Amino acid sequence: WTPHARVCHGHDLTLRAFIAQHYRYGRGAARHARSRAARGRGGLFADMSFRWEPGPLLRLAAASGRPVSIVALLLGWQLANTAGFVREWVAGTPDGARRPVPGRLVP
Repeated sequence: WTPHARVCHGHDLTLRAFIAQHYRYGRGAARHARSRAARGRGGLFADMSFRWEPGPLLRLAAASGRPVSIVALLLGWQLANTAGFVREWVAGTPDGARRPVPGRLVP
């Protein structure tokens, strides 16, 4: 361990890969929310303020020189994340078992 280490983390994503990644993040968030609720650690909206605080993001977009592109990506991120969350929430069951989703094979 060194306190001066620098780590650069990034992904070269196409728009399609970006949307797919955030869709999967939404699915994971639904599983996490269900797991927390099952353990009595909070429900669906327990930590929502952590997930979406638009002010800093919109200021960053305005300062970027490409605000329309940045806002479009932010919107895509939120829509994909929400779609993944809803899909997983609907497909899951209260006991944590997984129901098959039409058109998908369940391992």
